Amino acid sequence: MKLINKFVGPVVLILSVLAILIMYANYSSDMTKQGPATDIGLQTAYALLIISGIGVVAGFGLTAATNPASVLRSAIGVAFMLVVGLISYAISGNEVLDAYKEFNVNAAISQMIGGALILTSTLGILAIIGIIITEVMSAVR
Repeated sequence: MKLINKFVGPVVLILSVLAILIMYANYSSDMTKQGPATDIGLQTAYALLIISGIGVVAGFGLTAATNPASVLRSAIGVAFMLVVGLISYAISGNEVLDAYKEFNVNAAISQMIGGALILTSTLGILAIIGIIITEVMSAVR
């Protein structure tokens, strides 16, 4: 496992940096002059998202097999995220302005977007509060 950790991280970092450098080397502000290499950044982001998803699932399975008690803490975290997500969706509005109709946004999509924005803001604020509490607690000790 340590060998995998030592190998995968640097390889992913090097491939990501190379893809971004290739993307910027082929970047043009004129959209008609954009080459296919410009899409490498987006394709790399998709690949890294898929790899990270596989890593999360595999890591969770490995942790669940080696330490089943930790699954309870993970379940509590997932339940908290679901509750906050459902509350965010419930309090978001579903208004559709004329500008939204251009992008085929209906009331349901508008409410999902609003819920996602509220969820992101709420989790960001909770993260900042958690960081502050952690720093205060470590300063007190």
